[in-house]
Amino acid sequence: MIRAFVLSLTLSAVASEFQLTILHTNDVHARIEQTDINSAPCTTDAAANGKCFGGAARLRTKVQELRAKFPNVLLLDAGDQFQGTIWFYKFGGLAAASFMNLIQYDVMAIGNHEFDTGVAGLLPFVRNVSFPLISSNMNLNNTPPLQGLIKPSTVLTIGGQRIGVVGYTTTDTSFISQP
Repeated sequence: MIRAFVLSLTLSAVASEFQLTILHTNDVHARIEQTDINSAPCTTDAAANGKCFGGAARLRTKVQELRAKFPNVLLLDAGDQFQGTIWFYKFGGLAAASFMNLIQYDVMAIGNHEFDTGVAGLLPFVRNVSFPLISSNMNLNNTPPLQGLIKPSTVLTIGGQRIGVVGYTTTDTSFISQP
């Protein structure tokens, strides 16, 4: 009984010493600029009245604030950075890659919309991000260009602790996109 109590105290002490702050985004859909409540481009009037949301600049500022406030931050994205605005239609995944690198994402799971322009459309994004891309249920055996670039999971070291992250892509991807 005493050994169990000592073990319990030890685990409690270790657990209380490490706190992880998890920040998460998904379905950004190339909304690099701030938008109004309906996801339309934000007008000057709406911006002046504080009725604009999101955008890469606002997100980067908030992430920097939280990283300064909390010592151990993990920034994740669950996919669907592609589609939705002129940024994607003009620059493809390169705009998302540039802004996500600037914001300093730690890991991203691949979403179904990342395949909307096929593997050829996904490759520039995959080759230009500076963080791991993951999906545990994606079989890349017949997709040589992506092999080794998207992994099932990753392990990061944050605050001296090893943190495992596993990605998952919707199984509907083959029906609703072009993998």
